[in-house]
Amino acid sequence: MRQDIDMRTILNEAAKSGLLLGLFTGVFIYVAMLIGMINSDSFGAKLMITVVNALLWMLKLVGCLWLLRFFMLRFAVANPTLTPRSSFRFGMFTALFSAIIVAGIGLVNITLIAPESMQSAIEAAMQSYSSALSASDQVTLERMLSRLPQISFFSSLVYCFLFGTVAAKIFSASIPQRDIFGEPTDSNEE
Repeated sequence: MRQDIDMRTILNEAAKSGLLLGLFTGVFIYVAMLIGMINSDSFGAKLMITVVNALLWMLKLVGCLWLLRFFMLRFAVANPTLTPRSSFRFGMFTALFSAIIVAGIGLVNITLIAPESMQSAIEAAMQSYSSALSASDQVTLERMLSRLPQISFFSSLVYCFLFGTVAAKIFSASIPQRDIFGEPTDSNEE
């Protein structure tokens, strides 16, 4: 019969895996930012930038899923008494720690490295909506846009955590491998 792994062990290993997963994703944030700095007026260059960004997004998505599964499998190999519940917890905490890293990298990017891109986005939004909004609506919009870094941080944190948690739930159904010819298992393992 399998037994649950100690929560401290799960958290410790998940923090290490989450750091690596978050840094992997952070690299893509900065590569996309560098590609976005390429200024060209030609249609071909704009098309190429769009295609490269789409390919980078796909590579990031597949890479994140692959890395999460890899870390979960590695944790299962290192802990032979792992239950599917503990496997899910490990994946969920890996997603949480990774989400914190990714949201932090995005916040640093918006506030310190490229604040001019955020400011230009705010100005563009204000110009496009200023004619359709009343004065009180414009003030409300300005207040909301001034909190854009915080909104971006928390929305990224929630999105990455939920995405990773769903992936961890899916992956944990088959981690650890089940022996269909082995002893009957306790129904509490699920």
